[in-house]
Amino acid sequence: MSASKLEWLGEFMRSGITRMEQIDHGMRVVSASKSAFVPAPGVFVSWCFAPEGLGLPSVESAYAQALRNCHPAMRGCEKWYHPAVYHATAAAGFHSLSLLSRELGLASFEKHYLIQCRRIWQGEQLSPVPLAEIAMEPKITPEVGKKALAELRAHRAGGAR
Repeated sequence: MSASKLEWLGEFMRSGITRMEQIDHGMRVVSASKSAFVPAPGVFVSWCFAPEGLGLPSVESAYAQALRNCHPAMRGCEKWYHPAVYHATAAAGFHSLSLLSRELGLASFEKHYLIQCRRIWQGEQLSPVPLAEIAMEPKITPEVGKKALAELRAHRAGGAR
């Protein structure tokens, strides 16, 4: 076997590539790239573990969702594409992620998100997104508004005499 084939095979083994689907996804990325050169084995391996190969959102899309769900107004009503996005956000820090600059926040999130993707590629099941045991009751509900309007109308009707 040639030295280059041994190098590629060794990189696949060191990286934990275990499924043909991973190599197929890496090949799709190579085909889509406009470069006339073969990528380095390490670059190709990173493409093999890309989230899109699992049907997950891209790093950018997942990061945008993480930022939305970290906002205090979203507390209790977050929606997650996949547990990988949730776990990456938790690892990056729900509070700190939104405080970091875009460059630092994206770098931190990407690192944790790709770790979660690698775990899925290796056949590991991620724990589901935790659900709140007791839903927070909003302070403002239609009933509160109707009651306040009824009190105002009663006060106005009683005060008109």
